[in-house]
Amino acid sequence: MRDAMLERQNWNHLCLTFDPKIENNPWKLFKLAFLHWSVLRKRLIYHYGDIKYIQCWEIHHSGLPHCHVALQNEKLFHTLSTDHIRNFHNYVREHAVASSFGENGTIEALRDKVAFAGYLNKLAAELTGNPSKAYQIPVNAPPNFRRIRASWRLLPPVIKNKDYTGELCGIDDQGEICPLAELDSEGKKKRAVMDDGPRPGSLPRSEQTQALSLFPSALSILE
Repeated sequence: MRDAMLERQNWNHLCLTFDPKIENNPWKLFKLAFLHWSVLRKRLIYHYGDIKYIQCWEIHHSGLPHCHVALQNEKLFHTLSTDHIRNFHNYVREHAVASSFGENGTIEALRDKVAFAGYLNKLAAELTGNPSKAYQIPVNAPPNFRRIRASWRLLPPVIKNKDYTGELCGIDDQGEICPLAELDSEGKKKRAVMDDGPRPGSLPRSEQTQALSLFPSALSILE
């Protein structure tokens, strides 16, 4: 988020709330938030021009979520005063209420992009109780709800290292690291993995019969 915000100018901080008199179920609010934001984003673009955004959520002590948005828009940036509450009433409230957000909120021009990017990262970690980007569902949100949303391709892609596959490994009885699936319960490599020769079933039928001649019960399977 820090890199994305440093690459662009004219960032604003928009805070959106919900009216508990209309809906006070956090799960439902999270579920509807995507639709509400889609409507509001289109209204803001219509009135103020193109925007880029990074969106995160915070849980109020009442248990209800409210939304923090880093909003890039040149017109708003040069129009907003230092009174963030009055700014919201003058420029955003009408559109927020029409989009089913609450009538209370704030918006201000950002003077320190780096600090705000750090704040969004902090919120993202607190929201799930897990700082890992791999887990993004807020603890009281419905499945598939992401703690961080942003404009298309605004954030850099996740860095992936092909040397790390995520496969579980263990140490065998010889002290060698190998995939866990190849070890038995005693930490020894399973016979099919240890043998360098042909796997069971790959020998000609006559050789299989000869190899299994010591086990009459096994011969009955082949015959």
